[in-house]
Amino acid sequence: GLGRFVDDGQLRPTKPQFNQAGLLLPEKVDDDELAQSGITTGHDQQGWYLSFARCRNRTAALSTLLFTTIWLGATTAMWFFDIPLLFPIVFGLFGVIMLVATLDLLFRHSTVRAHRGELLLQSGWFRRNETLVPIAEIQSIEAERGMQVGSRLYYRIRLHRHRQSTLTLASGINGLHVAEQLIDKIIQRVGGQLPG
Repeated sequence: GLGRFVDDGQLRPTKPQFNQAGLLLPEKVDDDELAQSGITTGHDQQGWYLSFARCRNRTAALSTLLFTTIWLGATTAMWFFDIPLLFPIVFGLFGVIMLVATLDLLFRHSTVRAHRGELLLQSGWFRRNETLVPIAEIQSIEAERGMQVGSRLYYRIRLHRHRQSTLTLASGINGLHVAEQLIDKIIQRVGGQLPG
């Protein structure tokens, strides 16, 4: 690999990945397979891009939506059954957090562009915000554990900057091997190595 990768909070090299049946997963996922999972790469008038579609993980999004709906329904019922005020407030706060996470799964769309010595992150639910990061500001790009739905673990790609906040380039990536492959694609587009 061309970068450092985080798994279980420890730095380690790429390791073989196995599916739930114990079969070795392929090292590379081709662009057609990525496109089927809502991840596309290509070139347009602005240069190279890596795009992550909305609602890529439908099962995770719908499961989270169902759970959040039940949670918020139970919280609302607490108000009607005169449960002590502390409980509906605390449950309501967690419900709001889950609602935001659910909306993020359903509506977030992001694109990573590499051009002219910079990475451009375009991300948002409906109107996408843009963040331009000069390559000299990039400390590392890493795959980190994200959410887990049932027994499936999803990863996110995080960009660590030298003196600024960390950015999430993408989330909801199904498999560490896919996240690492996408990181390799990004690093290759910014010149093959990052300063650091």
